[in-house]
Amino acid sequence: MSQRARNWRQVQNISATVNAELIATKAKGINNLADNMLTLSSEVAKNDFVRNVSFTAKHAPCVVLYTNEQLSDVKCFCEVDAPANVRSVLSVERMCN
Repeated sequence: MSQRARNWRQVQNISATVNAELIATKAKGINNLADNMLTLSSEVAKNDFVRNVSFTAKHAPCVVLYTNEQLSDVKCFCEVDAPANVRSVLSVERMCN
């Protein structure tokens, strides 16, 4: 027996069923920007990688992300006392704003 839909109405019914299941499990991308920013803000308290989320009028939201290991690496390789063979310069890429 074929698994293909027989007509347009059957396609609509299947689509409605799948969408209802996705909405019930919150798997469908139905959130707007404000919902996404609220979710991101709540990650500051729950996630060690999300360190700061700030909102300023007329600017894009600013999110600071890092792990303790990454911060230790920056301290280790960028400080004045680092051995010359591992010393590095820290750079920030702002291409994606």
